[in-house]
Order: sequence, then structure tokens, then C-alpha cells
Amino acid sequence: MLSTSQERLLRYWGLNMGIAMEMSGGATWPMFRYSKAEQARFISITDDLPGKAMWVFFAATVVVFLVMAALAVVLILLPILALVAPNPADLTPLPFVLAMALVIIVSLALSFPLSLAIGARLGDAWGGGTCAAAEPGDHDLYAKIRRQFLRFALIAGAVFVPGCLLFILFDIDAGPVVEMLKLVCAVSTLGGLVGFWRTRPKRN
Repeated sequence: MLSTSQERLLRYWGLNMGIAMEMSGGATWPMFRYSKAEQARFISITDDLPGKAMWVFFAATVVVFLVMAALAVVLILLPILALVAPNPADLTPLPFVLAMALVIIVSLALSFPLSLAIGARLGDAWGGGTCAAAEPGDHDLYAKIRRQFLRFALIAGAVFVPGCLLFILFDIDAGPVVEMLKLVCAVSTLGGLVGFWRTRPKRN
């Protein structure tokens, strides 16, 4: 039996994945794969979610995550760098990259689920969302989602370190990569807005 907060996270993550799957035509998302039965469960627990709750959830989640990511930089990255290299001129690439990887892991493994939980709580409180009826497989699905969050965070941190070191070792210009990431973020944001617009008419 899921707690109230766990049920909310399951329901609103189901909303997020439902929009993603609708926008991608049902394509499989790397590291976030779900069976047909799990996808159907996502749809069933979000069908009656009001449109206001959806908007509150996404807006609150984004704001809270950005604040927490900034706090991770201030409370984790900066103290580590100050400890390792009190004189910034003496800072070498490896400690900086490792500290950044730690910030990424903390942000994705802790801050991201917490921001989702806060967004879901506000979605219900301010948007009129209500608990969905429980089903036997909900606990396993929730546990799977939490494992996916942790795995995503660990892989992101692990890929970041060798990726940065390769750029430093071979003196690769990161400019084009940064511009490509900006483009990907812009396209993702636009896709999300389109997804909201297509989903909104189905909700109250």
C-alpha cells in the first residue's frame, strides 16, 4: 500500500510520461521503459486529473528543481572547490569535474524526486487533484520509478566525468556541443508546451 505522497508521485509521474509517450507516438524512452500494462496504468490514474493540477505540477516542479540545483552548487560545489583549491588559480580540472559530477548526482537522485513530490503536492492542493484508487501493482511500479531515478542520476554522473576529461585531454572546443545542448533544450521545451496544449482540452 502506497503512502499519500508516494501515490501522488506515481500519479503525476504517470502524467509526465503519458504526455511524453503521446508526443513521441508511444516510443520507448531510454532508462524510462514501461510495459503496456504500466503505460495503461499511467493513463488510468491521470485521466481524471484536472488541467489546473497539471499546470501547477509542472510549474512548481520546474521552479523547485532550479532552486534546489542552485543550492547544490552553493552548498556542495563551492565548499568542495574552496577546500581543494583555496586559491582558484591552483584548481586543476579533475577535482572540478568530480565535484560537478557529485552535484549532478545529488541534483538528479535527490533534488529531482523531491521537486516532483512538492510539485505533486501543490498540484493536488492548488489544482484540485485527487488520489486515484489503488491497484495491486502500484507499489512495484512506484519502486521501479525510484530505481529509474537513481540509475539515471548515477549514469549521468558517470558519463559526465570521462566526457569532460576527454574534452580537456584532447582540447576539444565545447562551443558546438553547448549550442547543440541549448537547441535540444529549446526543442524539448517546445515539445512539452505542445504536449500540454494537446492534453489540456481533455481535462477540466
